[in-house]
Amino acid sequence: MHLPGVSFRPAGRLPNRPGRDRRRRLGRLLLELAHQIGEQLDSGGFRFPLLLTHEEMASMACTTRETVTRTLGQFRKDGWISIEDSLITIHDQEQLQMLN
Repeated sequence: MHLPGVSFRPAGRLPNRPGRDRRRRLGRLLLELAHQIGEQLDSGGFRFPLLLTHEEMASMACTTRETVTRTLGQFRKDGWISIEDSLITIHDQEQLQMLN
């Protein structure tokens, strides 16, 4: 899926760290979407509509749908994001940035 005005280019791979690299790319995608189509909250976080399927996010982050689902679940468990009513809220932008 192509979103008007949204561009994402995955960064190069980190050698010998495939799991971290996938998390980093997905974190970067979430941050880019937040800054491009999201609204900043009073808390400092961001909220944006989840307009992409996990498959589409996987394609943009050069990974699999299963990895996107698993990684989003881990980000939620860690309290970095929440997903409700097709809205993603980024609660801890710094943690996602530190993946980079």
